[in-house]
Amino acid sequence: MTEIPDQVPPPAPPKVDSEALSPVLAEDSISSSVLTHLLGWVGAFSVAGLMMALVLIGARLATSEAGGPQQINMEQEMTGRMIYAAGPGGMKIDSSLLVPNLSQLKDDSLVSRLAFVILTSELSTPDAGIEELDSIHDEKAAGTITLTPEEQALLDDVSLLLFAAASGERADALPEERAELMRRSLGFFGELLIARSSADQKTLDDLSSSAVSGMVTLLIAVVWFISFFLGGLASLIILGIFAAYGKLESRFTVSASTGSVYIETFAIWIGMFFLLQIITEALVTILSQSSLGAYIGPEFSMILSLVMMFVSLSALVWPRIRGVSSSRLREDIGLGPVNVFKEIIPGLVTYAMGLPVLLVGLLLSIVLGFVLNVLFGEQPAASHPIQAIIGEGGWMTIVLIFLVACVGAPVTEEIMFRGVLYRYLREFSRTWGILLSLFFSMLVSSFIFAAVHPQGLTFIPVLGSLAVAFCIGREWRGSLAAPMIAHGVSNGAVLTLNISLF
Repeated sequence: MTEIPDQVPPPAPPKVDSEALSPVLAEDSISSSVLTHLLGWVGAFSVAGLMMALVLIGARLATSEAGGPQQINMEQEMTGRMIYAAGPGGMKIDSSLLVPNLSQLKDDSLVSRLAFVILTSELSTPDAGIEELDSIHDEKAAGTITLTPEEQALLDDVSLLLFAAASGERADALPEERAELMRRSLGFFGELLIARSSADQKTLDDLSSSAVSGMVTLLIAVVWFISFFLGGLASLIILGIFAAYGKLESRFTVSASTGSVYIETFAIWIGMFFLLQIITEALVTILSQSSLGAYIGPEFSMILSLVMMFVSLSALVWPRIRGVSSSRLREDIGLGPVNVFKEIIPGLVTYAMGLPVLLVGLLLSIVLGFVLNVLFGEQPAASHPIQAIIGEGGWMTIVLIFLVACVGAPVTEEIMFRGVLYRYLREFSRTWGILLSLFFSMLVSSFIFAAVHPQGLTFIPVLGSLAVAFCIGREWRGSLAAPMIAHGVSNGAVLTLNISLF
């Protein structure tokens, strides 16, 4: 008789290939919680807020420590150059047609009124400029305007040189310190008056040639921007119609398996980026004050900035540590396999679509500037540190600036803002409906993008509007190639115009 065992042993579990399973686990077993999401948000917004605050404080300190008269702004200088090029500087258009345009130069500042005086004397006669100059002296005598010692010195020097020009006499050269104050405060107008009063024909010819070249450059830029603006507007309308009829298929896919990983990654990156900026500034300052100071110029600073940009991308190690596979990471942030050459046209279309959006940003910037001026007084003008570097360096500096602005910044910023941050925001808001998700993701990522740039508070709508266009390119194409191209073209166009005109 066969004995039956009390217990039948369970069957052995099937063997599982752990190597084959590991990619699945890497993608789908990422632990996240409310706390990790919250820490990511707090980290990202805290650093972005700190960077924006430092920009505002720096602008305020620069304004308060300037100690001298205000400086002529870029718009006024460009307007003056164009009027001069159209008149005595080149095209010789009848001055009576140009004089009414001089009102664009004048505001309540002393420097703008002096610029008006100088250009009026060029377009008509020095006596016409002296009439406006006399009105400034009369207002000062009546106590309706108050001048600082530096402004008084500037007014006296302009009066001295203008009276010399009116009398046909060659004025004595100003002391170098006062001549430099005039150039710094009045820019092109100061150079013009100094050259005219000293009968420096070579400088006058150079200024005329520069003004005419600037006018040609500006005309080319107008054709460029209008052409791309109209093309971009048409593209936005076509994309909108296709989307409304369900004919537009987004290549951006949304999933929910990465949790808070990408907001954590972005918070780490922006923290690293901020620290690397501080390290770069400190290193340049220390070396410039050392025995190596003679070799530390703007070129070194630009090379160091370019290196630090790419070093900051080491933050992308974090998703791998958190369990995202390398192939999944590349696909998620828009760096999957793509034919870059086929993305050139979509990249240019993305840039073109950004110009109509940019117009909205410019209008918002004007409104924001007006509100801030009413509430908090005169705001510092929007500026970028790179503007000063352009004036300091030679051709090598210009090449490095283009590398930073057209390669380093587009690659780094698109990976982190439209790649990492935008991916997280779209996944975070995936259940809100497509329109609300798009609006939320574009708004938040674009605001942070604009806020961490050094141009200041009033420029946030301008930079944010460009960022929205880059988000549209990311959503449309799926990859980052088109937004990177659009970003590089945008920076390159503005930089070329800046260098050519100023």
